[in-house]
Amino acid sequence: MQYQNLQGEAGVVIVYSPDFIMRGALEGLQRKTKEKETCMAENIGELFSFVTEKKTQSVILDISAHNHAYLLCAIRRQFPALPLIITRKRHLFSDYITAAWFGNIWLRDYDALMEERQDMAPTDCVSNISLSGPESTGACGQCCTGRTDGSQILHPLRLWLAHRLRGRVSSRKAVSVALEWLEMGGSAREMGASIARTDKLIYHYRWQIMRELGIRNTALEFIPSITVNAGPVPEGCSSECLMRACAGN
Repeated sequence: MQYQNLQGEAGVVIVYSPDFIMRGALEGLQRKTKEKETCMAENIGELFSFVTEKKTQSVILDISAHNHAYLLCAIRRQFPALPLIITRKRHLFSDYITAAWFGNIWLRDYDALMEERQDMAPTDCVSNISLSGPESTGACGQCCTGRTDGSQILHPLRLWLAHRLRGRVSSRKAVSVALEWLEMGGSAREMGASIARTDKLIYHYRWQIMRELGIRNTALEFIPSITVNAGPVPEGCSSECLMRACAGN
């Protein structure tokens, strides 16, 4: 598959959501302001087939980025510059890290998309200079091995998340406790006992991270905010990584 950059060219906008109602809403949001062909995918396999077979201009996804590392990697391997717009009710720290890792991914809150100017469609955020930002960089081309097996994809991404988390949280101990214990399912009491500290100190470390990352709900957001997962694996993923080839040029 040759490297392609369809930015600014006519092409298909692909919309995917596992939820039928959300899929229809996103398609309608795109159609109302742009006379472009919009194609709806009903599952991950169909989505990946559309991306690779059609002249795709951009993709709108209703997924959590941190739970779909394999899918995003599969797309980036063949289309390093293809704009991806991911919309959710709320994006977590791990979603932003994953987006920055793969690059050319714009995270947009669904409510914000619905409330924006009536003459703008979701895909405008990848071409309107006033909405541009660091999302277009991408780190995986230089930091990843380029292999397709699971551990080689997730391991460097997890290291990247840890690096970025240390840059956000002043307490390295808090980060260490979160990534080496709490993320793995350990309790505050067990962690406190293992380092000869009280469980109150462990809760304090967790609170530090929650404050820095703006985590609202401990039960629903804390662990997902510091975790990345493989997610479904699309068939037909290329063994060649054009992302690395482009970074090496």
